[in-house]
Amino acid sequence: MLTASVLLSGAPAWAHAPDPTRTVRGSARIAPSGEVELDLLVDQRLPRGAARLQRARFDVDRDGRLSDAEARLLGAEVAPLVLRGIALQQGAAPLVPRSQEATARVEGRDLVRVAVLLRFALPSLPADALALTLTADAASGLEPVRVSLAPVGGEAGPPPPEVHVRPGDPPTPWPAAPRQR
Repeated sequence: MLTASVLLSGAPAWAHAPDPTRTVRGSARIAPSGEVELDLLVDQRLPRGAARLQRARFDVDRDGRLSDAEARLLGAEVAPLVLRGIALQQGAAPLVPRSQEATARVEGRDLVRVAVLLRFALPSLPADALALTLTADAASGLEPVRVSLAPVGGEAGPPPPEVHVRPGDPPTPWPAAPRQR
């Protein structure tokens, strides 16, 4: 006899602390022209079954490894899933990336990590606050995402702290550098 128990609540329940498989890292710099360049690197570890399937599907020459071209193809194919629900906003308006690059990397025997780099450009420091939003829908699920955003206009220094953000949480503001006196 197979017995299953179901926990009914308004929030997801984990036996252990959640292990986010998606990470968003943001960096910002001000070009000599005054243009603000923002980079978002979103990476995700694929589940073992999906990793095996995608690895077999994109290993075109069947050598057991992903060449650079195969990795870029796999990354481009999976990028919409990795980016699902993630948006960078200035005020209420979503920003459109200037460019997007994707790739994949095999880690160990059964893991594949897909990384997508989104590059944004703003003509100057924004008057409206920048924020990262994670929408909650059936496709993106409720899995938390690790987010780390370096201050806009800040000096290079230690990496910013990482926070866990769940889809549907309030927008995560992109921090501004402390004002110099």
